[in-house]
Amino acid sequence: MAPNSRREERYLKQQRRKRLRIMIATGVVALIAIVLVAVFAFGGSDTAKPAAFDGSVVKLTLSEFAITGSLTVPTGAVRIDATNIGGVVHNIGVRGVKISRDIQPGEKDFILDVGVLAPGTYELYCDIINPVDKTSHVSHGMVAKLVVTPAVASATS
Repeated sequence: MAPNSRREERYLKQQRRKRLRIMIATGVVALIAIVLVAVFAFGGSDTAKPAAFDGSVVKLTLSEFAITGSLTVPTGAVRIDATNIGGVVHNIGVRGVKISRDIQPGEKDFILDVGVLAPGTYELYCDIINPVDKTSHVSHGMVAKLVVTPAVASATS
């Protein structure tokens, strides 16, 4: 077998470079396609609307040092929708049931699914402790009562 001439060697080298560029371009396109599929499949947006909720929504406003809002709901699934209009961090808890993460000042539409609540009165509270004087927001009066009423029986005829 005779050795290749310089011209043939250059031609073969150019062909290898072309194939390499094509393979790299194909790989980049495939990687972009995979990323796009993952973003669309697993939801790449934090602004997605929450799923429909079959229960009662308690809209609360948190401030220094108060919890205000609609505080009566029928028995069943309960979701809290809280907005912190105060100047410090707050959270919201349902005593003996569940507590939220910290809600930053100005944070709106924080959702906490509480679960199904039986009829009764539940204490809502903020569990934050002031790091300076070690007093709790509860000691400053940041509590409220959530009243869960019995379900109304439907009339039959």
